[in-house]
Amino acid sequence: MATLSLRDLNLSGRQVFMRVDFNVPIKNGKITDDTRIKAALPSITYILEEGASLILCSHLGRPKGDNNSEFTLKPVAINLQELTGKTVLFVENLDDPILKKPLPQGTLCLLENIRFDKGEEKNYDILSEKLGKLGDIYVNDAFGTAHRAHSSTEGTTRFFSRKAAGFLMEKELLAFSQILSSPSRPLLAIIGGAKISTKIGVLYNLLDKVDSMIIAGGMPFTFFKAMGKEIGNSLCEDDFIEEARKILDKANEKGIKIYFPVDHVISQKLEPGLEIKTTNNENVPEGYIGLDIGPETLKLYAELINSSKTIIWNGPLGAFETKPFDEGTMAICRIIAKAKGICVAGGGDTVSAINQSNLEKAFYHISTGGGASLELLEGKILPGVAALDRYVQDRSMKLIAANWKMNKSPCEAMEFIDELIKKISETKPSGSDILIFPTYLALKETICKSRGTEISIGAQNAYFKDSGAYTGEISVAMLKEAGCKFILIGHSERRTVFREDDELINEKIKAVLANGLNLVFCLGETLEERKQNKTFDVILKQFKKGLDEITDIDRLVIAYEPVWAIGTGVTATPEQAQEVHEYIRDLLLRQFGKEAADRTRILYGGSVTPENVKELMIQKDIDGALVGGASLETGKYLRLVFYK
Repeated sequence: MATLSLRDLNLSGRQVFMRVDFNVPIKNGKITDDTRIKAALPSITYILEEGASLILCSHLGRPKGDNNSEFTLKPVAINLQELTGKTVLFVENLDDPILKKPLPQGTLCLLENIRFDKGEEKNYDILSEKLGKLGDIYVNDAFGTAHRAHSSTEGTTRFFSRKAAGFLMEKELLAFSQILSSPSRPLLAIIGGAKISTKIGVLYNLLDKVDSMIIAGGMPFTFFKAMGKEIGNSLCEDDFIEEARKILDKANEKGIKIYFPVDHVISQKLEPGLEIKTTNNENVPEGYIGLDIGPETLKLYAELINSSKTIIWNGPLGAFETKPFDEGTMAICRIIAKAKGICVAGGGDTVSAINQSNLEKAFYHISTGGGASLELLEGKILPGVAALDRYVQDRSMKLIAANWKMNKSPCEAMEFIDELIKKISETKPSGSDILIFPTYLALKETICKSRGTEISIGAQNAYFKDSGAYTGEISVAMLKEAGCKFILIGHSERRTVFREDDELINEKIKAVLANGLNLVFCLGETLEERKQNKTFDVILKQFKKGLDEITDIDRLVIAYEPVWAIGTGVTATPEQAQEVHEYIRDLLLRQFGKEAADRTRILYGGSVTPENVKELMIQKDIDGALVGGASLETGKYLRLVFYK
């Protein structure tokens, strides 16, 4: 349920569907640069060595939904076979009978260009569902397409309950997370490229994170015009002059120094062989175009680079595609390579410059995704990455949720999680999904400790307001930022001890779902209500009022808690529990439809123990357990998780 790495999953005997980025240059049917294919080899090799079969999916070029032989992946299949030394099964049609049944263990399969299907870029459900039937596990190792919400990158993840990031994706996300969240300072951003319009979001976002910034390439001239300087015939986006002023104002307010070129290499046209001059200041004379940084600028930038501990570089510093105006970019590349600070570089021309310099190994990280890296620098959430963290109901796996209530200090919680992780790693697969609801004080530690494992962490409660004068409360938004995956709402003790009513519970449910978090919604009757034969009336009322105005229940889990069986040592018989679970599923059917009813997990939460868990879990409509006391001892909880 949490975003996982390949190493966190049991792959043996499974079929893996992996999105890769094999969008490589091909000329006359031959691949001219197979860097992207080689970048996926660690994930491919690992999956096959772990005993899985593997189906690879990629796009190539922009065929726009047409089956165009110019964009076939056949040359990639040949190259992949040479690189891996394994036979590559190339499948040209998703309706091929060979895909109708599981592939033999160790099979390596490559699908034809997924963009031959018009549904790919439109993220059609029909294609997404078809892809979802091609494996047990979904892996995304295509960082370069993670900013696209297409069927193979986003849509199909709705049909996989097990999802993971490939090793390349992990590497990319880790590098950007490090420099944007906890960089060694000073942090310098070098932002180049032709147009300010394509980098506005990046500039605004980075001004909140960096200590200084270099703006170069064609972008400075829009800023220079905003400042009243001479730019000659240099590239300028007049429609963005006001935006440039706003960026300058923000930098001034934040106390961030932006360094522009102090001299330029200029010519009358962007053509090789023409007269080239160098200005002695930032102004460009009439009739000339600024095409590269000058020597004084290079000295200034070298000083900044050498005094920085972390560098973000995106975009060339001149008209890189035309010699000799690539010299400034190439010089900066060499300076960064020799600098002591680490550098994360991204963008097509930036990567091209580094590759041409043969200095790749001197860089901390070179991103494989131009558009994706740009959107990360803008502070955007990538659809392909967010989809890996999406909770998908899987009723074939029981959900064993531990509600610790007001028990366990942060230290005790850490010891519990450490032991749990150790046991899971030794005995995969557990056969159950694991969800822990610790105290608020232990949330941060347990979230950090469980990150990258199969353990999800949730909060025991939340308030529906985002902020304000609500002493002692914590908002859903705060819990989301902290890394919670689930929130427990409507627990019987919140209803009976703290007097929460159905209307308040409904407000909380709305807030949880609006923030994109997953929810365990509790309902159940008291002993008195059961004696009066009001069980179904109580369940109906709590269900209707709790889910009033709710239309999307993809992230909803329901927990039936017979209040009379909580903490009393008395539990419902399997038949009694099944009867109420069946009734709840019927309510789901009537209010949300058959698909939602069939998909939604319903947990039993009334004195579940290692002794009675199995007979409860074999009931048709019981999809897991919400466990209190028996979840406080590691040994007992593990017996519940591994009840099979």
